[in-house]
Amino acid sequence: MASKGPTDPCWEYVTAALDRAAAVSRKHGYAWRGSSCGVVSYIALMCIMWNRNWDDTKDPAWAVDGLPPITSKAGDINLAYADHYLDRRTNCGLGMGRLQATVQMNTYDAVKKVAVGFVGMKNHAGNKPLDGFYREACPPLGNVLQNLMRENKCKPLSAPGPDEIGWSKLGIADGQRDYELNPGIDNAPAWLALVKQRATIYVPPECR
Repeated sequence: MASKGPTDPCWEYVTAALDRAAAVSRKHGYAWRGSSCGVVSYIALMCIMWNRNWDDTKDPAWAVDGLPPITSKAGDINLAYADHYLDRRTNCGLGMGRLQATVQMNTYDAVKKVAVGFVGMKNHAGNKPLDGFYREACPPLGNVLQNLMRENKCKPLSAPGPDEIGWSKLGIADGQRDYELNPGIDNAPAWLALVKQRATIYVPPECR
């Protein structure tokens, strides 16, 4: 269950990423009200996305702030939850309404379920006329959808579960609060382009 408790591993990742994002933003003279805003959440999201894909010991620091990954467990499911939370918090912090954010979330989750389900059809049992067609036609389509949706080609998608959805909903609520606390804030400061350029997501060469 999604919970912003001090010992929850996902919330620990989120808090660490937001702290790093806030430090980067303050170095550029950026100011906001509350614990975050759209820009800060966006930088935190990029940090989590980098950490999720990080597995290059020759490049141990994030180029944005020169610090190491929040965790060495790049495959930790809690990083995925943090990703979904910060994605929704970023979008709503930048002005996306609750309805649009929820519809977007539900659509993404539905397509994700279809993609995972189609790939799994290669193991579909049965001898009815259409069973063979399902086994042949569905997996390639599922692979196409997965390639379009996932960040790292070496890491297949997994079907969304209640924890992932719960964190996304919390992100929507917190993002709306960020937006309400920061009316008229500059959501496209000039220095953000440089941060985005440095915030690369590491992908092993064999997966590119």
